[in-house]
Amino acid sequence: MVLLLKKGLELFPSTKLLEPILDQLNYLRSLPKGDPFGAQAKQATVQAAIGQYCLAEIYRHAASIIHRKDRQAMPAHADVDQFFELLQTQAIEDMAMENTVNSIQHLPSATETKPKPIPFNFLAAQARFLLLVRMDTTLESSSGCWFHDFVFKLANGFRNITLPKTASKRDIATGIVVARQLVENAKPLLRASSGLLERRRNAPGVLALIAIQDATLFRALILHARALKYSWLNSDEIQELIEKLYINTRPSARKLEQITSYISLYKLVSRPDNPFGNEIMALKLMQALLNASGAFETAEPDEVIDLAKTQVKFGHLSAPPTFSVFDSELLVKLKFNKVLSEAASHLHSERNETFLLQRIALCLRAVLSGSGDPTGFGPSLTAKTGYRGLKTTQFKRQIGLLTTPESLAGEAAQFSGWLTTLLSKLLKWPGIRVNDQGYSWPTEFTCESVSKIVNERLAKLKLLYCRQSGIPSLPELVSPNWKPDKKNLTVAMVQTKMPQQQDFADNGLYLN
Repeated sequence: MVLLLKKGLELFPSTKLLEPILDQLNYLRSLPKGDPFGAQAKQATVQAAIGQYCLAEIYRHAASIIHRKDRQAMPAHADVDQFFELLQTQAIEDMAMENTVNSIQHLPSATETKPKPIPFNFLAAQARFLLLVRMDTTLESSSGCWFHDFVFKLANGFRNITLPKTASKRDIATGIVVARQLVENAKPLLRASSGLLERRRNAPGVLALIAIQDATLFRALILHARALKYSWLNSDEIQELIEKLYINTRPSARKLEQITSYISLYKLVSRPDNPFGNEIMALKLMQALLNASGAFETAEPDEVIDLAKTQVKFGHLSAPPTFSVFDSELLVKLKFNKVLSEAASHLHSERNETFLLQRIALCLRAVLSGSGDPTGFGPSLTAKTGYRGLKTTQFKRQIGLLTTPESLAGEAAQFSGWLTTLLSKLLKWPGIRVNDQGYSWPTEFTCESVSKIVNERLAKLKLLYCRQSGIPSLPELVSPNWKPDKKNLTVAMVQTKMPQQQDFADNGLYLN
């Protein structure tokens, strides 16, 4: 019944539907007040509890689902704004009622062994949640929950925020991350958060939790604070976090053709024209890392390849790669650093071939996505404003990494499913079977077997390279849904978006 009620409001969020529902639920909730001592008192109490639960579920569903729903997917004659105004007005009344009840309720007094119990009202909690997501508050009076008030103040850019002594670093970090989900303009939040951290002794711990949960938000906080010279930036712990997230390492501004000496790997992969975002160059890098296997003997169990300190040297950098890259050698100088968050247990292997291949796969995954996070994803899709929950961290992503061309680089990925399937197999959780995706793989993955298939793949890509046009060609398996009696096939050749303006500048008006 409750599910149908919620789905009905989701399909048609209008006051025409909401008003009669609220009237009936409020009627149920008022039944015990009519005749509290009569024969029907027990039944009235049960009906009132059902009404309370239904209304609480409406609040929760409106905050988590309807609020984030695309307006274009809603009926044109549904007045969504008025729907929320009516629901928020009801929520404020329920919150005010809870505060009144708590003020007159006779709760047991606190003792040394037994603290004073804190009353919990499920309906009021969901009402506060709805108002928090909708950013509807009047801070003249408390919402009844210091954490919700804290999020409101962060979102509105309060420079001075007072917190209870019981507020932990995890509470503060959670409040900042949740507030970022609820606002479109992050500037007031950055101002309030930076000012709050300036007065907190546990600023490094708070920022460490934020970095694990939302690296983009952490970067924005650092860049905002630098301009204002906040003292918490000088902490050694925070400087270590900045180094791990490569915030001080900027992309190289030189033309790729001019880079022929050793250079930081991250300075190349963070460029818009990431030269290692192509399967050919990614395999060349993998080949070089396998050849430098001796450097992994110094790595600790909780360390990964440091993209900023690791340097590479290649004489034919370009995007896309030219045919000459196949016969050129890529040199690499490896450096390692500790992982930002706790490493998953399957990455804590002994210093053996599995350890080496895992680190190489994590490095390749970060390189292909063009980011410093080996568990992250390439395309930066702007999330809709609204509460999304704290669902993912670097640690959780290590357990089940989605590694496909689309997840790492979008529809324009310059590498095939063969490479991403190989990375998935090298990073898989013990006991988990990764689908072969139609390719042939060695029975056991060792440095020798991986090096062999990488060399074979490079040789195949060399044969398939389109030399006249200078465009790499990638073979990809497809499973067309053809009828068995199909006899003919139409082939279409898609031209790249050329010539570009720079082509005319380099080769003249006639491109000759």
